[in-house]
Amino acid sequence: MKNSKKQPLNAKEEVEEIEYLKQLDRCHLEQAHIPALITAVKADLVSTGVLFDIEYWKKVLNKDENREFYYEWDKLSILQLPGYMECRIIIYKFPKPVMMPDVKYAAIIIDNISDAIYYYTLELSIDNTWILHGRDQINEFNYGEAKSGELKDFVLWLKKNIKRNREQYNI
Repeated sequence: MKNSKKQPLNAKEEVEEIEYLKQLDRCHLEQAHIPALITAVKADLVSTGVLFDIEYWKKVLNKDENREFYYEWDKLSILQLPGYMECRIIIYKFPKPVMMPDVKYAAIIIDNISDAIYYYTLELSIDNTWILHGRDQINEFNYGEAKSGELKDFVLWLKKNIKRNREQYNI
């Protein structure tokens, strides 16, 4: 925690502490919690349904943090795109990014042919540019600057990346 002092916080410090925790919690959900869910799905510890279950997320995160997990749950939406090249595509739209490396959109690609699960994010970067990141069960990738911060461009990039992965692995 940011406050390592033993004395009580004044009102300003308390507001700053909450804002700090909100930012940490936001990054935790986007950068750690969802990848951990993917790992649990891949290990058959939970069903793919947890990837859509925000109430489950709230329960787990509040329990893990042993406090209220600060997140703008009402500004998080999840949608599933129509299947593409034997892949299931789940899109997360997060609250408006405030600072680097907040995520605007994320996607989980479940490849039914190769049995792989990938996680991609569109993150806010320097000078309001957008960076594409990805990870699989082992590696993390930086794909560089995105064309835009628009959902349609992110989805087009995802589809191109699915094709690229298939070509790379001769699937």
